[in-house]
Amino acid sequence: VYVSREKRPGFSHHKKAGAMNALIRVSAVLTNAPFMLNLDCDHYINNSKAVREAMCFLMDPQIGKRVCYVQFPQRFDGIDRHDRYANRNTVFFD
Repeated sequence: VYVSREKRPGFSHHKKAGAMNALIRVSAVLTNAPFMLNLDCDHYINNSKAVREAMCFLMDPQIGKRVCYVQFPQRFDGIDRHDRYANRNTVFFD
């Protein structure tokens, strides 16, 4: 399902949060699916186990009731190691 947000002068469209809210509502009506995967148009998944790991967080018997979403850090290729604003996150698994 592709959902875009309406942008007009004088109308608060809440940027990406507004589009995500609409997507969640549409998805609930159309599919009744227990999981939703959101990727931006310029994102991709390198690790095929990432989706399964996210589902494990959500279905965990101890913490699953307190988790509403799972977000993995973005990593960028070819960043400058001396750039103080470069994204150099440490990941738990790869």
